Amino acid sequence: MNVYVPMIVGFLHRELGQRVEITIDWRCQASRPDGQRTSRLNASFRRSTPHCSDGAVRPPRQTAAVSETAAVFSDKMPHLRNHAPDLRNQRGVIAPTVALLMFVLLGFSALVTDVGLVYSVRRQMQNAVDMAALAGANQLLTDALTFESLSMRQAITDNAAGVATANGIATGELEPLVFSYRNLSARLNPTITVAAHRDVNLLFASVLGFSSQRVRVEATSVIGRLRPFGLWPWGVTQDSLVYNQELSLKVGARQNATGNFMALDFDREDQTGGARSYQKYIRNKFNGAPPAPVPPNTWSVPTETGNMVGPTRDPVMDLLGMPACTYGTDIRCPRIGLVPVLQAMTWNEVAGKSEVVVVDFAIFRLDSWDNGGTGRGNDTVRGQFLTYAKGVGGVQAFDTDLSGLLGARLLR
Repeated sequence: MNVYVPMIVGFLHRELGQRVEITIDWRCQASRPDGQRTSRLNASFRRSTPHCSDGAVRPPRQTAAVSETAAVFSDKMPHLRNHAPDLRNQRGVIAPTVALLMFVLLGFSALVTDVGLVYSVRRQMQNAVDMAALAGANQLLTDALTFESLSMRQAITDNAAGVATANGIATGELEPLVFSYRNLSARLNPTITVAAHRDVNLLFASVLGFSSQRVRVEATSVIGRLRPFGLWPWGVTQDSLVYNQELSLKVGARQNATGNFMALDFDREDQTGGARSYQKYIRNKFNGAPPAPVPPNTWSVPTETGNMVGPTRDPVMDLLGMPACTYGTDIRCPRIGLVPVLQAMTWNEVAGKSEVVVVDFAIFRLDSWDNGGTGRGNDTVRGQFLTYAKGVGGVQAFDTDLSGLLGARLLR
């Protein structure tokens, strides 16, 4: 107790700036059953002010002793006195701290909101210029495969600009198209570059002095010859194709009486055809190539006879159970594939194992399989004709030669 009293007195003396007196009175109490006495501490506290008078209530001896001890304690332990918090000097600290935190929070809000806004705009613009570049390439594919003439460049520009505008790019945001060749020395593989820019108005970052952010995107498409890949083992006749119309890719028993049901045998050379290969090529597609580019050449392929209900139904149902594709002509999608286009004829003219002539390739989307309620064996596979393979679509293999099966893809 003798140790703590000076500490308390010294602290109160410093904080209050006045003389402090503590009167301590120990009084004995009744004895406990074990014979020991108990004691009780009575302490009183008094603070002196200029208006108070020194009365008899402060025992001089104890007051002097306590005050003297407190003074000695205060002088001999300055490190405690210096480190004691002075609450009077802490006023006004919260306001600048809160202001600083609000500034930091505002910065994080700008980072999350405005960066997300810029990213969203960039992604939308990138998709638009991607489609515009492919549209320009498609215009080039359907014409002379060269953009040397001003009229061809204007037609390509109009086609690309129309697609870009339809997908959210304003006319003033679209930059002039760039025409070049991937193989500059031989002037092969034409490329078309579409670029656009936009100033995006920022929200929270404007408070920090950043009013807008310029977003610029570009896409380049290239044209080249394709090697056929991703072929389904069916054949459609040239005169039956209608854009965006659903056609039969494989018919059932009641639709043909000659033993052929629109199926093709791609394994003629190694004699490994049959139901097993047919089923494999439906599920995984055929990745071989004809002996010469088609077109302008043709490719003779034998038919696969037999209805093959089970080998058709199982892989087709597996493919139909897969998610639909976002870009309709990307033949990397399991439900999108190339189908050989046969010379104009009717399948009823083809009897038994016969040769049919492939003159082109078409991109189909697999849509449905049913038997029309007529029972097993009358199964029909249907798909939608999207475009010819030389149109815009997924491309994996390129040659510099611009004859035969052509396609376009994005370089970046």
